[in-house]
Amino acid sequence: MGTMMTLLRAQTPGLTRENLDEVIGPGIDNSYNSLPSVLARNQGQFEHYMSKMKILALTSKPDDVLMWTHYADSHKGVVMRFRSVADLDSPYGMAKPMNYVGTPPPFYEMDDLVNIMSGTDTTDPTKFVEKMVYTKSDRFAYENEWRISTGAGRNPEEPFEDVKFGASELDGIVFGLSTSEADVTSIRDAAAPYKNVEFMKAVRDDSSMTVSITAIE
Repeated sequence: MGTMMTLLRAQTPGLTRENLDEVIGPGIDNSYNSLPSVLARNQGQFEHYMSKMKILALTSKPDDVLMWTHYADSHKGVVMRFRSVADLDSPYGMAKPMNYVGTPPPFYEMDDLVNIMSGTDTTDPTKFVEKMVYTKSDRFAYENEWRISTGAGRNPEEPFEDVKFGASELDGIVFGLSTSEADVTSIRDAAAPYKNVEFMKAVRDDSSMTVSITAIE
């Protein structure tokens, strides 16, 4: 796509939207009509690339019941709260909110194509990849997800990477409704070196079938 745009821009510098429609509109239509024939191959290449992406998924809503059910072993786990520390060049400042949509987004909007081919904009692979990484079905909007993407990471062939966080970056732990006393004790002991950690627990609100977060000693 980037190569095609570069070639087209050399042939259509400074053209208006109307000029572009007249000059290259039919050619673009023909190109789009042929896309289904190469779609399977392109999808395979893209899936291979995306399979190497390293992504950390976070949430800004630690009191959501479904989140505790789906991601914290049905309320038996914990939530860890992190903060971005500028002096540490903390990666948590890179987190971006997800864009929840009802339909899959197009690779390029029509206006994007026009601007690129008329020379008023450029092809940016980062913008394209970020659209894919930070877009999700609106059925998951309840997650209030934020993501940190580091591309293929340090080891592209590994399925995941463990990266240590700083002692001042972890500043809160929330115990679930069903976190066992043994796990609470074990986690408190493990968190002892993290002096900024605030301990909290999830509390059930039977009147609204929700949970709230309460600080504990």
